[in-house]
Amino acid sequence: MNILNPELLVTIGLPVYNGADYLDLALKSLSEQTMQGIQFLISDNASTDATPEILAKWAAKDPQRFRYHRQPQNIGAYPNFKWVVANAESRWFAFAAHDDLWSPDYAKALYSAITAKPHLVLAVPQLITMFEDGREDRRRPVPDYIFTGSRVDSIRGALNEATAGWFYGLWDRGALLSAIENTKHFTHAWGSDFVVLLPAILSGALVSSNQAIYYKRQTPLSEQRHRPKTGKEHYHIYCDFLQECFSALNASSLSPFEKVRLVPPLISYARHGTKPRRILRAVAREIVHILRSMTRGRQ
Repeated sequence: MNILNPELLVTIGLPVYNGADYLDLALKSLSEQTMQGIQFLISDNASTDATPEILAKWAAKDPQRFRYHRQPQNIGAYPNFKWVVANAESRWFAFAAHDDLWSPDYAKALYSAITAKPHLVLAVPQLITMFEDGREDRRRPVPDYIFTGSRVDSIRGALNEATAGWFYGLWDRGALLSAIENTKHFTHAWGSDFVVLLPAILSGALVSSNQAIYYKRQTPLSEQRHRPKTGKEHYHIYCDFLQECFSALNASSLSPFEKVRLVPPLISYARHGTKPRRILRAVAREIVHILRSMTRGRQ
């Protein structure tokens, strides 16, 4: 882990590969962050489109805040994500995606929330999903009920309400690196963000700010690139995700009784790996395909 820079409060890390279509808008949104003591650490994974030119432009325009590194060769998505975390120089860290946007006070609101109490490891934002053209689709504010009641009630609420936007919240960088390292055996891209979230949720050291808004753009590429296609793929991801859920529960500091109480919501949380009905639909499609092939073979 890098030596911390005392003047740097928050690092926003953006791993990117061939993101030219939306990257300029994302960097403009980041540049409008109102927080002082912030740096944008960008790792270009040897892009072959206009990504390097776009990044060079912003690094030249705002060299104090934009720190740009180009990987000499494509190192893969997982190592590129890990690179920006490992090379950040602040305690607090947030991921960014090249095709998304953020409210201007995003970092400031999450930083205020996570530093209000000691021992917190993750501050999560409100999520707004957008269509590809920028139109708003759905709002997902963080419900207040998650942070009331017993520790088990709060964890159960967080498991029920977690969204993809939470992965892009503000992390204690040490806790994030530990979560990434502990889940390195989960080799699927689909659902990996929810696997990384698990230790933070189960720790109960979670806080939120609905003033911080994460705008997640839904594009055909982002929706389909890593989505499992066959019943077999759905099944393997679901089983591996479920195994990660129980490994994280077992490694948590919760009491045996608390762990037992969290088994049902944890099984429900595994839907983020892939929903069981998707497994059934995929299997049904494969059966229909086989039957049609057999029918054509008899003709």
